[in-house]
Amino acid sequence: MRSEIRDTFDRLAIEYDELKVRIIPGYRQVQDLALRYASGNPTGRQRVLELGCGTGEWASAFLRAHPEADYLAIEFSQNMRDLASTQLAGYGTRFRLLDRDLNASLPEGSFDLVVSFFAIHHVENKQRLFHDVFGCLTSGGLFLYADITVAADAALERSFLDGWVTFMRQAGLEEERIPYVLADHREHDMAESASAQLSSLRAAGFAPAEVTWSWEKFALFYAAKPKLAAQQAAAPDGRTNVSGRG
Repeated sequence: MRSEIRDTFDRLAIEYDELKVRIIPGYRQVQDLALRYASGNPTGRQRVLELGCGTGEWASAFLRAHPEADYLAIEFSQNMRDLASTQLAGYGTRFRLLDRDLNASLPEGSFDLVVSFFAIHHVENKQRLFHDVFGCLTSGGLFLYADITVAADAALERSFLDGWVTFMRQAGLEEERIPYVLADHREHDMAESASAQLSSLRAAGFAPAEVTWSWEKFALFYAAKPKLAAQQAAAPDGRTNVSGRG
């Protein structure tokens, strides 16, 4: 990931949690939905991986709700990691944090849940990431992520951008900051359409793979790794399908 992106997150870390609700429509709603979806898939002592944890806000909410869970997060911004480490220090070894770029390989391990909030648009090869996430999930595991998207139709995308500007103004973002948000999206984000991401998720083996919430350019994706018995039954040649972990 380019150094200027890391520098931006380091600079904004201290105000990030307050700033993002004025930039991203439905941010709190998306976090609440993800917490509900994750809570509806109990697997005993859950092992969770978060891709780009920011200040650790969602991790803190999840760990409070799941006192037996073990949580591993990756984050490439030093200042974000410092804030997350401070906020989650009370969870001891249940929370671990790694300095890692989302374009690098995933950490070693097997996980019941992988989550990410508005970070995957920084990933150059999303198909590779989705295959890697599928491989590290246990049988029946969930991949929940929210992200910014682009419309496949140029005219619709222009309308979406107008709607985004209107939202930021109504949410109280300072007028002078809006052009910088749009320029950052245009110059640095590698966003894809929701339909393209769903196709990549399904190609990686996820079933179901759905958008469960959307607001024009923003979407929450729900993808499940089929339970092992279903994977075996779906093997086209009758042999056991052992792709990924489980």
